[in-house]
Amino acid sequence: MKKLALSGALAAIVAIPALGIEVYSNEEKGASVELYGSLRGFVGGGGELPKINDSRLPVGSGNALIGFQNNSHFGINSKYGKLFTKVEFGLSEGGFLGTTVVASDGTSKNYVGLRKVFGTYDFGSGGKLTFGKIDTPTIEGGFQSDFNNNDAGGNGFGSVTTGSRKLQIQYSHSGATVAIIADEAATGNATNTVYTQSYLSNSRLNPFPRIAVSYEGKIGEKGKFKVAATYKWYGENYSSQPRANVHAGHLVAGAKIPFGEKAYLSAIFHYGINGHLYSEQQTSYSTGTYGYSNLNEGAGLNAQRTGLLLEGGAKINDTISVAAGVGYQATFNGNNQRGHLSNNNGAQAIHSYKVYANLPINVAKGFQVVPQLGLYDTIETYRVKTDNHRTALVGLIRLKYDF
Repeated sequence: MKKLALSGALAAIVAIPALGIEVYSNEEKGASVELYGSLRGFVGGGGELPKINDSRLPVGSGNALIGFQNNSHFGINSKYGKLFTKVEFGLSEGGFLGTTVVASDGTSKNYVGLRKVFGTYDFGSGGKLTFGKIDTPTIEGGFQSDFNNNDAGGNGFGSVTTGSRKLQIQYSHSGATVAIIADEAATGNATNTVYTQSYLSNSRLNPFPRIAVSYEGKIGEKGKFKVAATYKWYGENYSSQPRANVHAGHLVAGAKIPFGEKAYLSAIFHYGINGHLYSEQQTSYSTGTYGYSNLNEGAGLNAQRTGLLLEGGAKINDTISVAAGVGYQATFNGNNQRGHLSNNNGAQAIHSYKVYANLPINVAKGFQVVPQLGLYDTIETYRVKTDNHRTALVGLIRLKYDF
């Protein structure tokens, strides 16, 4: 059967999987419907390592890990003439049209919900217009392969998030994209975290949308690059105290350079301020589990983050590949960090490092097994007391089936 065909720019936006099940096709009308999905699970173990000058293992160290990745999903692509639509359900999805439930203890629990829902109209030489819940232009873009933390293994360790699905309107043309994003609509009309000491409250809706731009292109046949930036202003309507005018934004640049037919080297750089407010930058640490914890509140409002991640990989044969990488991120100048105003108790800075390697094995069409080992270290540095290390080792095997 003939597969759904899209232009290169639109394919980059909608991220159509390589596989799919075509259930309807009418070439005369330019119409088609396709089902697709990705089931992702993991098994392994991990734990925190002893702290410096303390041979004892941290309390709770040593974890047997097994489960499904939250980004397992199932969806429907449809095309009619110049209109393309996508409806995708995720295993654990909150926010806009999702099913976030707030428990009695105040914690949020996500269940199966709408992961993506949008439509794109192709104006031909006039570009493409997209409206709905879709990833923002300022996510990472696939330049690293650490699948810990729901395929966002670089977030807080040298890179930004790999997924940020928000209600927005996008216009794209020749690799360039401009978007107006409603962050609050995607998170239940409120920011994710209450910053009581940072003059920011989630009790009021911020009327100002976020603006994002990006440009993507190819390097040879197999390489690619991306540059993107975003900005958001939180005005007086969003501030819980007189101190308002909170600025947030970040930029990210990435490149994947091929070497011959089988090898590559990729690099990612990012810098931003208050990027945690819209959940695309984080200050992370690992406790040896699947996923990361964060120190966003510890850093406070106006925290700046900058990071760099490098990864190299090669295809050994048609079945086996190998990849390895290192990442570093610094978080500094937050309101709760030492050196800001009269705060002498907070850490001067937070430094996060990681090193990882994985071995993707293509077992059969659509079925992949990936063993991975990662070492993660986050350090809060102080002038007058011992630095606080959080070091963890995590070994995982991911099983991924795409259709």
